[in-house]
Amino acid sequence: MVPALFTLAQRSLLGHLTRGQPMPVERLVDVLYGSDPGGGPEHASACLYNQISDLRRRLAPHGIALLTIGRGRSAECYMIDPAHVG
Repeated sequence: MVPALFTLAQRSLLGHLTRGQPMPVERLVDVLYGSDPGGGPEHASACLYNQISDLRRRLAPHGIALLTIGRGRSAECYMIDPAHVG
């Protein structure tokens, strides 16, 4: 069996970020963990930032960057693919 390259949460995150628009972290938390995440909103935000951190490591060798601008749930997340910059 071939291991999955990305977790379900990471695939969902990538699906929302590849639309080319900045996504508020608060919206991503709601999409990935629902409006009432177990452990509370702080736990869900921490989980999201862990997913973003792991994706950064996995995508960097391919020249793709994930950026977060701001802090906490009011931050925005962007995906930058050099092939589409210009």
